[in-house]
Amino acid sequence: MEDCYMAAVRSETQQKMRSYSFELKYLIAGHTKAYQETFESLVSFTSNLTSTLFDSAYCSGLFSDINRHLSGDSKSSLDTAVRRFYNDLFPLVYRRLLNPGIGHMSLKSHSTPSTNQDDCLRMTRQDVSPFGPHPRLLVSGLSRALGAGRALSRLLRLAGEVVNATEKLTLSRECGRGLVRMHYCSHCRGMTLIRPCTGLCVNIMRGCLVCV
Repeated sequence: MEDCYMAAVRSETQQKMRSYSFELKYLIAGHTKAYQETFESLVSFTSNLTSTLFDSAYCSGLFSDINRHLSGDSKSSLDTAVRRFYNDLFPLVYRRLLNPGIGHMSLKSHSTPSTNQDDCLRMTRQDVSPFGPHPRLLVSGLSRALGAGRALSRLLRLAGEVVNATEKLTLSRECGRGLVRMHYCSHCRGMTLIRPCTGLCVNIMRGCLVCV
């Protein structure tokens, strides 16, 4: 008899979990899409605005790194992105200071092959510190501005993974015993209309989901 109750309650619980998971997955996916579209639009707008003031391919590279960071990429690093941006920028600024008449720093500068002098300038940039405290301040400012957005992006992704894992979860026999106790113990005393207390339900479901 207990096995019959257990099979019935496990089947019913899994159906309910799949139903609730589908609704939750749809909700999370909608929020994730809306969030991604919003921050991608903002990053694109800021990138375009910056490009009108400073026409350089390195700006697009920096904003691509920012986009990856906001999306929650675990391999992205604002410190590395900003360091690369200023390392690549230094040779352009250096040539501009030596030759003020060459015009603005454009994409053409980026398209020319890298020289040994450029590589040397990149390697010495942090020692020379031609930009003063601004690289460090930029990293600090970006970290504060993007921290919450990156955390939200990673949480939304994690929430989706948890929902997927819950949807495919196979309930253990121990979980089944707990579900039987939660649903049917009162039936043994003829109290079929009595519902289990909230604390019991929470504890049993927590035990069922502990492996997620």
